[in-house]
Formats: sequence, structure tokens, C-alpha cells
Amino acid sequence: MKDGDWVSVAEFTDWQSGRIVSHRLTTMGIQHRLVRDFANQFNPSGCGPCQIWVPPQSVDEAKHALAESSPSEAELEEQALDYPPPDDV
Repeated sequence: MKDGDWVSVAEFTDWQSGRIVSHRLTTMGIQHRLVRDFANQFNPSGCGPCQIWVPPQSVDEAKHALAESSPSEAELEEQALDYPPPDDV
């Protein structure tokens, strides 16, 4: 499968939120990629926008999982503390 075949199913304004949702999809066994917005990939803070991409056959499953399992504020905070941003971006 070519990279161009993948479909964006979610967009986030910051990398940390994307990582949290990516972790949830991983635990659910849904194949995906967390991709930083190319125009902002050199943002020194590493906090720019990002998207979650999935293969075409996983689009419905991923969208359903994202709609059904929106993390609570408490869960976002807990996971953000568990996964601090990397020192090297």
C-alpha cells in the first residue's frame, strides 16, 4: 500500500493531543500513523498541528473509535503527564 492511499481521520492543534489519541488507537489495535503538519514540522516547540492517518480499510473503524472514545479532560491530563514531550524534536 502506498503512503498516498492513507486517509486522514482526525486533526489536532497540538502534538500532545494527537499522541494521546494515537495511543488509544494503538491499544484498540487500529493501524494508524500520527503525522505532524509538514509546514510546522520544524517548529522548535514540537507542539504544532498533526493528523491521524489510517489505511482505507480502517477508516470506518477508526472514525467509530474516535467518535465513541473521546477522552475526558482528566484522562487527557493524566496521559499528558505520562507522555511528556520529547527533548529532541
